[in-house]
Amino acid sequence: MSPEYTYGYIFPSEVGESYVSTVFAIPLEAGESGEGITKQSYELPGILEGKEEVYTLQHVGEVFVLMHERLKQPIRFSIYYPFDPLGQRTYPYVRTFPYVGSKGDLVKPYTHFVPIMPIDVQIMDEACEKQGMIFVGKTDVFPSQ
Repeated sequence: MSPEYTYGYIFPSEVGESYVSTVFAIPLEAGESGEGITKQSYELPGILEGKEEVYTLQHVGEVFVLMHERLKQPIRFSIYYPFDPLGQRTYPYVRTFPYVGSKGDLVKPYTHFVPIMPIDVQIMDEACEKQGMIFVGKTDVFPSQ
């Protein structure tokens, strides 16, 4: 990472052109750090088999496991570091990134985010294709989600 640049998250509409960006991230409130993720579970809204659902992302050791009673298999995520050739990071080498855009009111009370990536990509793809699993994330187009 170059010290001359600011790295962080921004909504695609803040780029000023048609741009799509998808990221999975764990939100952290002020005072929390990636090394001390204190919450043991997170709720992710979405759709499963045509019905609105809330998935649970459980923090288990060094991975996060997405679970729902109707998912055929849990889906594991690992902490992701985009500037590492291998991409994966574990404690204590967790890197957080701030929201650097102008719509901070949409991400409050969160100030930093820990990027994660799916480990079980094939399981996730199968759940999307066969069970209609969809994640509904935070966007400035649908800010209440």
